[in-house]
Amino acid sequence: MQKIIPNLWFDSNAQEAAEYYLSVFKNGKIINITYYPNSEAEGLADFQKDFAGKGAYR
Repeated sequence: MQKIIPNLWFDSNAQEAAEYYLSVFKNGKIINITYYPNSEAEGLADFQKDFAGKGAYR
């Protein structure tokens, strides 16, 4: 049987969305959480400044 692997993008409230989807899908799980860098020195681009330190859930 083929697995469905969804990929969702949220500009805000990603954690709340991830928790909701985990409650909906029986065997759902978070595989990875990636955070934006905190500063330009860490690789944060100018257009990403509003996202500094925030997570992206996978």
